[in-house]
Amino acid sequence: MFLKCLFYAFKLFGIAPMAIKALTSKKNKACHFLFVSSRLGILHNCILLCISISTIYFIIDDTLSRSLFTDKSNLELVLDTACGICVALTSVVILLKMSINREKAIIIINKLNIIYQRKVESDKKNPSILLVGSVKIIIFSIFIPTIFAAIALGLEQSSILISCLPFTTYQMTIIQYTLILKLLHYLYQSTNTELQSVLTSKVPISIVQNRLLGMDTQRVSTKIELLREIHVVLSHLSNEVSGFYALPMFFCISNKFLVLIQYCYYIATVLSHKQDTTGQYEIILHCMSFSTVEALSIVYLTRAAGLVVTESKRTGEIVSQLIVDCPNKLVLKQLNGFFSYLLQVQVDFSVFNLYQINESLLTSITSYITTYMVILLQFKETSCRSGSTEHTENMSTPPSVD
Repeated sequence: MFLKCLFYAFKLFGIAPMAIKALTSKKNKACHFLFVSSRLGILHNCILLCISISTIYFIIDDTLSRSLFTDKSNLELVLDTACGICVALTSVVILLKMSINREKAIIIINKLNIIYQRKVESDKKNPSILLVGSVKIIIFSIFIPTIFAAIALGLEQSSILISCLPFTTYQMTIIQYTLILKLLHYLYQSTNTELQSVLTSKVPISIVQNRLLGMDTQRVSTKIELLREIHVVLSHLSNEVSGFYALPMFFCISNKFLVLIQYCYYIATVLSHKQDTTGQYEIILHCMSFSTVEALSIVYLTRAAGLVVTESKRTGEIVSQLIVDCPNKLVLKQLNGFFSYLLQVQVDFSVFNLYQINESLLTSITSYITTYMVILLQFKETSCRSGSTEHTENMSTPPSVD
């Protein structure tokens, strides 16, 4: 029920323009789901696109109108406008991508769903409970700071209402990508667990070479072949998922980088002034809350991608151990073919081969944010000094007498 509500939340914000079709099996009366294209979803996305495009104008107008009543510098106005436009532009790109390539998205999610349903039926531990638990942690840890940030800024602020839709759209896209990576990690992990069970089966693989145990040889061979096919499908799906989300992630991560610079800049500026006012505390709370949202979402994303890559590489270690412990020629030949395939395939998640989405991306983002923070603060300090110097010179210059 929770995952179904999450799907409709994705659909509401335009990143799942599809519908769910229930399929009931007559044999075991089991109900399976199939994702199909939806014309209503495309119409809904067109409406969201019009809203997101018009948001760009309102963001610029709102920033300029607030500049008349605040003492923000030109640098801060440019930074606010750039961040607002970047959020709206990211939302537009995401909605266009999801609408144009919806058929490809449906194929990917249906393949994942078929493999997942097979794992659920074969696993007695009910893996959906563990998956839903991790999903809830990600959702609530991201949206609770968002609520605090909205309260800190004030719901009456027009900037909150204007940027609400684009902000939620691009955040939900990152959450969707993270959840798909979580699902891929579970599928790889489950496949590796089944592969390891070949070593610990009731009939040890070392005695499968016995002629009297030909049926067990066939059973082990069939199981390894099935797991190899699943791993091949998962590897192809991983590359398809990486390619599908490359464009949205390019804009999302670039936007996060710019927004984190903005919030860190305001926090450093407020702390450097050392003024104990209610407004200063509200700014700090607002910036820290939104910074937490941005940081947590990128941490969850990179961590999930790293776990998928690690689990896919672990398959090679398991197969190599099986090769060492297997004296049966038929099974050994099959394992060698599996191992040769694993040496050629490489699973990773990147953005147009510009950078990979893994834990090292966090280090790069942190170092770049620190560098640009120092540059912006030095630029502001230089601007303030030059402004105060000009003001002093104007005050010291006597007025001319005609």
